[in-house]
Amino acid sequence: SEEVKADEMVFVNTYSAEGSLALEAQKTLNGRALEDGQFTFELYDSDGTTVLQTKKNNEEGKVTFDQIPYDQDDIGKEFTYTVKEKNTADAGYTYSEEIYTVKVSVADGGNGKLLVTSTITNQANESVPSMEFVNTYAAEGKISLKAQKTLDDDVIIQTIEAGDYSFQVTENGKVVATGINDAEGKVIMKDSYGEVENKLGSGVYYKNQIFIKNFPEDVKKLYIGYDKSGCDYIEIDLSEGGER
Repeated sequence: SEEVKADEMVFVNTYSAEGSLALEAQKTLNGRALEDGQFTFELYDSDGTTVLQTKKNNEEGKVTFDQIPYDQDDIGKEFTYTVKEKNTADAGYTYSEEIYTVKVSVADGGNGKLLVTSTITNQANESVPSMEFVNTYAAEGKISLKAQKTLDDDVIIQTIEAGDYSFQVTENGKVVATGINDAEGKVIMKDSYGEVENKLGSGVYYKNQIFIKNFPEDVKKLYIGYDKSGCDYIEIDLSEGGER
């Protein structure tokens, strides 16, 4: 066999290093309980148009993206990503418009592991420790109230003319709707609505009647008799998804 000389022997070693980046975000919803998988979040590459990953929040609001891998070819390089929430325009929700920029640098750790470091900035170019998206939920609705004006038999003047009477709907002493009778005594309350805490729940609305016909006081007494205390009331259910 051929003899190999000592000065011709070559030993080749190979070095490789790997590392990864795990990105997370936090979802907060004001106005109602957050549901698992309710909102969608997107991770974009440096051009801001190519979606790399799409994830949803869990019931605690945590959003976890898949790890982004790097190898020794990435040593000394920098990478930029953006993260934002997808606005699916669900009724009642105001979506976060925040966009976060994540800048990543890759260095050799010398032990087969890469040093992957990241910094996060918000739209105001402020450095932040984490990504948080805050949405708000609010439900609202309207109800159209109608009434019929009649006169008791013992009222001397039995004629009702359009505009004889004015009516109000009040909520906690605040007028939220008004109406005037027509010639048939029909009354439609305009812009009647109710708002309660978080715009959900129920409310009690009082309808008050005001006699406005331009008659002397002694004639008014003959013309109509009614309870001026506004004793009639309507209970309105404003629970989410329902109307009454």
